[in-house]
Amino acid sequence: MKRLLTCLVLFLSIWLLLAGFSAAEAQGPRAPMAASSTLILDVNVQPDGKWSLAFGGLDLGIDSDSFDSLSQRLGLGVMAPVVQPEMVSVAVTNDIQHLSLVKEGDRTTILVNSQPVAALSLTDAAITAAGEYLPELAGLIAWLNETNASLALHLPPKDPSILYISDLSPRVQARPAYEPVNYLRVEATMSPQGKLLTVGGMAAEELGLVMDAVDISVLNQLGITQLDIDLDAFGAIISANGQEWLQLDINSDYLIDNADTLANLLAMQPNEQINGLIETWLDGTHISASVYIADASRDAPPAINIGRPLMVEVGADNAVRVEGMPINTVLDDQTAGLLRTLGSAALTWDGANRQLRLVAGDTQLPYLEMDEGFLQTLNTSVLGGALPLDMAEGALGDAQLMVGISVEGGTPPNLALLDYQTLPTRGAVSVVPKLTIAPNSIAVFGEPLPLELVTQFTGLDVVNVVDPYRQAYSPGISTAGIYVGPEGLRVTINGTNARLRWDGPTRANLVDLGMKVAGTQLNLPGGLGWQLSRAAAHGAFNLFAFTEVGVEVSFTDQELPPGFLQTLAYSVLSPEPGLLPAAGGR
Repeated sequence: MKRLLTCLVLFLSIWLLLAGFSAAEAQGPRAPMAASSTLILDVNVQPDGKWSLAFGGLDLGIDSDSFDSLSQRLGLGVMAPVVQPEMVSVAVTNDIQHLSLVKEGDRTTILVNSQPVAALSLTDAAITAAGEYLPELAGLIAWLNETNASLALHLPPKDPSILYISDLSPRVQARPAYEPVNYLRVEATMSPQGKLLTVGGMAAEELGLVMDAVDISVLNQLGITQLDIDLDAFGAIISANGQEWLQLDINSDYLIDNADTLANLLAMQPNEQINGLIETWLDGTHISASVYIADASRDAPPAINIGRPLMVEVGADNAVRVEGMPINTVLDDQTAGLLRTLGSAALTWDGANRQLRLVAGDTQLPYLEMDEGFLQTLNTSVLGGALPLDMAEGALGDAQLMVGISVEGGTPPNLALLDYQTLPTRGAVSVVPKLTIAPNSIAVFGEPLPLELVTQFTGLDVVNVVDPYRQAYSPGISTAGIYVGPEGLRVTINGTNARLRWDGPTRANLVDLGMKVAGTQLNLPGGLGWQLSRAAAHGAFNLFAFTEVGVEVSFTDQELPPGFLQTLAYSVLSPEPGLLPAAGGR
């Protein structure tokens, strides 16, 4: 292996040096003929892996056998590099007759059977960084980057009667400017010692990403503190410290059309479903990733924008398929039966309006709407930071996601129905008591209640029952409330809101859907009783069309002094000794 690598490095070095001389020659009086001065190497490979070399179409009699003879005569002890016959066989089986590299200055194009597959470009920033890393070779690196050369491997044909022309002129099309339909951005931070610290703003340990440290000494020596990669249907761009270093342009049409050939070359089993999935999602998708090299986290939450719907199907066997691909998930009969009752479903997260809108069958339902910061407030004040909702809060910010769900053989979801908003609501009568929970009492609209009498007559110590909740939540919650009214169901925590927003039509749709599901899942009989139950349900929910009911709670660590209601109640019904609160508390 070492000898093979030595020969390969020697061969490529001679190739590049000769190419450099050709580039230098092209800069003279015959500069307009620079293209004709490009070094062209042709290697004809035999089925047994032996080869012969030609320069610019001129056969100089150099082949693997003469290389061995020369090596022995000079005492080099290096055997000629031989292409493995197995590799030749794989190429022949896949009908690859020509494999070429064309280097034009800082851009190198890869061609297969004269079809451009990919092109790699190095920027001045990358060449400068390489020169700073290897200052002794800085001049040579810059010079070689401007060389022009081509290397073509010519392999035996699969069918001798079908020969492809070797043409080095085709090129990969330039990357166009476009607006991505689907966008995903992920960031991570790695320590200078190579340990993964955070991903998307969350500790790697919390995400289960416990990894050994990797060697990033080269990045440190190059002074790289930020490494970016952008992937799309046109290739990849790698940048360092905000400067583009490398651009890989690909011929995606060729790769898609020859996906089976590529799978065979990579010793993989061709998969039509995967090929179709890639073809469907590749166009218009942009994936961006950044790695920061720092001692503390610098990465932001992920950003997701899916501009095309994600289709999910439940098969007759209850197996779930996403975009036609099985995901090894089978629904239970009850869940699958519910979906078949609905016929289809669809949902969308609209990050711009922070809404999760739902459609069941052809019915638009009340939708969830959250203020910015609600999930973070919920996580810190109620859940104690137990869930990664902070990352979800950031990811949902401007995210767009649409999902369609159907059953095999059923009607596909009508995704156009997801584009709706509830109608403005009119004013309503509000019945919302405001409670204050203190260590010694509970007040309504600021007036302490005579809870000692409740304890005396029922034996229930309300304050002691409620106080553990006050102690648990008061550090993070100053006010909280729940309200049901014309605009829907609203939950408030420290001034941030989450709403199940409805209006008349969506509220009625919710009732009808609930009755339909209940009737189907519970096998309820129809008839007059069913109609009366439906009318009663509509009547009950219609009360919220003009009435808002709820409760608002605030917590305090200060004990409440006796109030008017307590004084009045105790003047009529005196509590037992020891239950009457003192002037300053209980």
